[in-house]
Amino acid sequence: MFIGNKGRSQRSESSHSTWHDVIAYGNSKLEALDDPQLYIIIRTLGDERAVMLANLSSETTAVDGGAYASPGLKLVSSNYHGCAEQMEAIKTLRPWEALIFLSSA
Repeated sequence: MFIGNKGRSQRSESSHSTWHDVIAYGNSKLEALDDPQLYIIIRTLGDERAVMLANLSSETTAVDGGAYASPGLKLVSSNYHGCAEQMEAIKTLRPWEALIFLSSA
């Protein structure tokens, strides 16, 4: 999936916004998984990488975070408090939980 260059000039200047080019402009790959409630999207742009994990259901679901880990990935956003900071430690996602990990050069 390619999003294109549309909106590059629309970068938010809000103090509540954090901008990451890899999320806005990176190439996307949606992982094909057997679990229909689990979405994993990997975005890359040059040496930058973003991995987004989301459980789109009201049930806890198993996930092997280690399968998507790479050196330098750090948790930058989550909708739950107290989640694992290292992708390798992710074994389950709680209901409606979403995590974003980023690495950069």
